[in-house]
Amino acid sequence: DLELAEKLEKMTIQCRHLADRLTHKYPSAISGNPRFNSRNSDANSEQSKDTLSPCQSAPDGWDKLTIIVSHPHGCSKQVSVGCCTGKDDKQAYLTKYIYNTPTCPGSSGSPVLLLEGVWGWSCDHAHSGGDGTEEKQLNFSSSGVIF
Repeated sequence: DLELAEKLEKMTIQCRHLADRLTHKYPSAISGNPRFNSRNSDANSEQSKDTLSPCQSAPDGWDKLTIIVSHPHGCSKQVSVGCCTGKDDKQAYLTKYIYNTPTCPGSSGSPVLLLEGVWGWSCDHAHSGGDGTEEKQLNFSSSGVIF
């Protein structure tokens, strides 16, 4: 179906443009991270962003994108963007994620959105807290089931 193919192509292009806007809006969380730098390398700069296949998986590093939407301390909504830095899957069927997404102490229980490798979102975990110094703060999710 040619109409469906054109619609998917437009959606893919729009997704790329939104990803670029996210990169520019949150440069410290994304562009400063070496996992995202390959997306902007010289090898990729010659390829047009508008020529992606709808089935192409996420660019290198984007599979680590972590977003937390919270209302810390009962105040207005806060959106935090960062990267997943690791996961603990030592227990059968349970996974706990570790990430550098900045949060306030009142953000516990907020959903942790993780971008999967093929542009799919996972939201089976809640933000559970943090550990470390303010400069090198690492946060972690509750344990959740991965299917």
